[in-house]
Amino acid sequence: MVFFPLPLLLYAPIRQALPNSIRTKMFNWLKTKSDISIEFPEQANFYSPHTREALSFGLSNGIISITDTGLLKIQQSIDVQQDTDTEEVRDLKNKARFVGRWLALAGEDSTIYRMWGVQP
Repeated sequence: MVFFPLPLLLYAPIRQALPNSIRTKMFNWLKTKSDISIEFPEQANFYSPHTREALSFGLSNGIISITDTGLLKIQQSIDVQQDTDTEEVRDLKNKARFVGRWLALAGEDSTIYRMWGVQP
């Protein structure tokens, strides 16, 4: 699921269309957002090199690790300067929390990939 956050968050049309509640079922939401489901595969492809680079950086610098079960684990947090906390950054942080929780509730990884029209 590591390839989902960047296109969901950094591509403004998708980020702005995300629901406000994790109670919104992903499948039902996507049925009403055909434009989003059409755009997502292209965005996922566009952001995948950035995701790979972020993973490589995090792993090589000991910021994250991969558990025996294949999950990512944060090893150390990174301090972010508070003066960079613009309205857009705050929105991205809130949406990132939402996306993490929403994806966790959406079902099996393979089902989520199919819903969004991409392959792992």
